[in-house]
Amino acid sequence: MSHDVPTRSCLSPATRVSTCAVLEARLRDTLDLHGQFRAAHWNVRGPRFAPLHGLFEEIAGSLLAHADDLAERAGALGRIVHATVRAAAAGSGLPEPPADLTAEDAWLDHLAGALAALSRSLHADIAAADAARDPVTADLLTQMAADIDKRLWFIESHRAR
Repeated sequence: MSHDVPTRSCLSPATRVSTCAVLEARLRDTLDLHGQFRAAHWNVRGPRFAPLHGLFEEIAGSLLAHADDLAERAGALGRIVHATVRAAAAGSGLPEPPADLTAEDAWLDHLAGALAALSRSLHADIAAADAARDPVTADLLTQMAADIDKRLWFIESHRAR
C-alpha cells in the first residue's frame, strides 16, 4: 500500500521512496528519544537533579524540532507521514530505558548510548542521501547529526567520573 501523494519533486519516485523510508526511520527514533529524554527529565534523582532536569528538557525540545524537520522533508517528497506515539515506539531502533531508572549516572549512560546510536544511523543515512543525489536530505541529516553529536558531548560531560 502506498502512502504517497503526487508531487513535482525533481527526485525520482524510487529515490523518494527510499529517502522517505530513511526519514521515517529516523523520525521514529527521534520521537522515541524525545520520550526517553522526557522520562529522564521527570524521573532523574540525585544531587545534580536541577542541571540535569533542565538539560534533559532542552534536549527533548531540540529532538521535537528535528522530528518536525524530518516529517516535513518526507511530506515535501510526497509522503504521508504516520508518526503516532505507537508507530514511533513500534518502529524505533533505540534501546528502551529500564522502567525503574532514576539514578543520574544511569540515565546519563543510557541517554548517551541512545544518542550515539542515533548519531551512527544519521551518519550512515547522510552517505545514502549523498549516493541518491539528494543534497537537501543530506544537508538536513548533516545538520541534525551535528546537533546530536553536540548533545552527546553535553550528556557525556555531565557524567561523574
